[in-house]
Amino acid sequence: SPAPPAPSVPARAAFALASAAAVLLNLGVVILAPLWQEAPSDANCSRSRRLGVKDHQGPAIAETAGRGKVVQAWSCLSGLEPSSIRLLPDAAREASARAAPRWLFFGLSSVHRKQAEYLGITLSHLFDALGEDKASDTGIVVHLADFDEQWVDSTKKWLSSGFEDEVEANRLHVIHAPQRLYRDQEEVFKNLKYGDPPFRQWWRAKQNLDYAFLMWYAAGLSEFYMQLEDDVQVVPNFLPAVRSFMQQHATSNSWVMIAFSKLGFIGKMFNSARLPKLAEFLLVFHDEAPCDWLVWVFIDAISNDPVTAQIPEDLETELGKKIASATNPNVKMPKSVRDDVLLYYREQKTVQLFLSSPATVVTKPPSPRVPLDVNPQVQSGILVSAVQRLPPAKVYSNMQAWKSYAPELAYNSDSTHGFWTSNTCCASRPPACVAPEKFIEVVFDTPLDIAGVKLTMGAPDHQQDYLRNGTMEAGYGLAPQTVQVDEKGRCAWYKSMIGVTLPEVVWSGSLPQKVKCLR
Repeated sequence: SPAPPAPSVPARAAFALASAAAVLLNLGVVILAPLWQEAPSDANCSRSRRLGVKDHQGPAIAETAGRGKVVQAWSCLSGLEPSSIRLLPDAAREASARAAPRWLFFGLSSVHRKQAEYLGITLSHLFDALGEDKASDTGIVVHLADFDEQWVDSTKKWLSSGFEDEVEANRLHVIHAPQRLYRDQEEVFKNLKYGDPPFRQWWRAKQNLDYAFLMWYAAGLSEFYMQLEDDVQVVPNFLPAVRSFMQQHATSNSWVMIAFSKLGFIGKMFNSARLPKLAEFLLVFHDEAPCDWLVWVFIDAISNDPVTAQIPEDLETELGKKIASATNPNVKMPKSVRDDVLLYYREQKTVQLFLSSPATVVTKPPSPRVPLDVNPQVQSGILVSAVQRLPPAKVYSNMQAWKSYAPELAYNSDSTHGFWTSNTCCASRPPACVAPEKFIEVVFDTPLDIAGVKLTMGAPDHQQDYLRNGTMEAGYGLAPQTVQVDEKGRCAWYKSMIGVTLPEVVWSGSLPQKVKCLR
């Protein structure tokens, strides 16, 4: 067949012009795409789907507050300008701090407490411990994480005046993420976990968001960052010990975290470059688990080492074998040893840096513990103690037990965990109830003459887990079978013995007759 006719000159010119236009258009898209000013798409903020943003268009604009646009930061941090939550210092000093990052910044979050305020004492002790020697390469960021704006404003003012030198030296930064940046409590309540009541779920989720905002702001202020709390107390040689350990052990880039303490999230150090990812991680899973559990998942996700569900325990075991192998050639080292977490507190020649009692590191929901070196009768979370082995009895409670930590573990049990519950009365959380409706009760097999009782609650790593407004009562005679014992107790009538407001309550005295029930 004959060959097709060659394109005419005008056709060739038009084709060349169209090709050139296509190339220029593609080049323009590549060049201008980063400058596109529309709201970020869901591809840049995929977290919004997980957190339930209805329009899936990234962070929604919530308000204009005079410092640029403010976003619903709980849905995505990428649109939150760190300076928009800064209270101290001024903008010029913040810019100066970011232009010349320091060696180490500490971050802590604080809320208003009615009984006592720790923030001022903690900051004073911290700055004293940091000292003047090389003090210019350290600083502190404080997040005033309370929704009481009046308290935030007054705290900002006294921090500005009481720590004026530190603010002017750019060593103290104060931030506040207002309530509008947080998720609604009602939404958090929909994901109750671990048997916790709504108020506990909210407290845990809010703490994750508190830390997320804190780390988001702190990123870029220093090379390294250490998480603290507003009631932690450090030893005088705190900074030299941290600096020495870093110089000796943290010279490589393989580590993700350095644990200077066993306490929850206290004393955990990170490279500041990882803070944005960690902040986003806490934000994404803010209502799933506590921060001191999430951080281990974060380490496993970011580490090059094999994934394991029990990082803390594995690290302790590996380090123990490493120490033992130095003197015992029969001790076999694991095939691979993790190097992404350094344990300062396990070094033999190091000193304890924090004055609080260390807690047990766990990756599962913790349970109350009492040291095993105390008397056998005092090894339960909530228990009644006597001089000898406790008399035979049955234990009941109408408070829901968490998992398998049942009421009977609080009495005459070899368990070191005791009875664990959060099903108590608290005025700050729903549903409302009155204290007599909740009780744990010991019903003796045989009525007893009782001259003394000791009640112990809490544990070294759960020191705040105790009743604040309770009463110890002696019961006499069994109640008629027609009485609903889960509401009224097993005995016919009760006599008050002593108030229960502290972790340990001791009563001694005489009672009018033999006791059948003790609650």
